[in-house]
Amino acid sequence: MTKDEFESLHQDLLWREGIENQTSNVYRGRSITCGTAFGIVELAIRGNGERRLWVLLDDEEVKVLIHQLAAGIGCQVNINKNIKV
Repeated sequence: MTKDEFESLHQDLLWREGIENQTSNVYRGRSITCGTAFGIVELAIRGNGERRLWVLLDDEEVKVLIHQLAAGIGCQVNINKNIKV
């Protein structure tokens, strides 16, 4: 392989990598919001433009998510449920 062929191949690979990065950015979440209604938690993720993604979670799913997020940063969380009298 000559130096010119190598440079051409290298530029082609860089171009393809740039296209893949731009394509992946289209599907990346930009912000996340959390809301509640009637004992259900809704997480909404805003993407580029009008893209939206959301999920409804019950109590146990929220607890699992909290523990997974904490574990991701090397923390441990103790959750106590509020009991209303």
